[in-house]
Amino acid sequence: MIVQLFIFYFKNNEFLKPGSEIINIPIAHNEGNFFANEDTLKEIMDGDQIVFRYCDLEGNINLNSNPNGSIENVAGIINKEGNVLGMMP
Repeated sequence: MIVQLFIFYFKNNEFLKPGSEIINIPIAHNEGNFFANEDTLKEIMDGDQIVFRYCDLEGNINLNSNPNGSIENVAGIINKEGNVLGMMP
């Protein structure tokens, strides 16, 4: 299965340069997904730590483009320092 990821770039990110784009990436699961409690999710979102979100071919982030039920379509996050990346596609 191929999914699309909308990539968000932020200045504190060691892995990606400024801008944003959509990439295609293969997945072979549908079992695991990103989840966090409300406070943690707010902290991650406020800290610009979400770098990958599942999207459709046009870059729309919606439930139909989410292959595994991940909260907020999250497919990858970074730590506060921007030097550790965790990905779930």
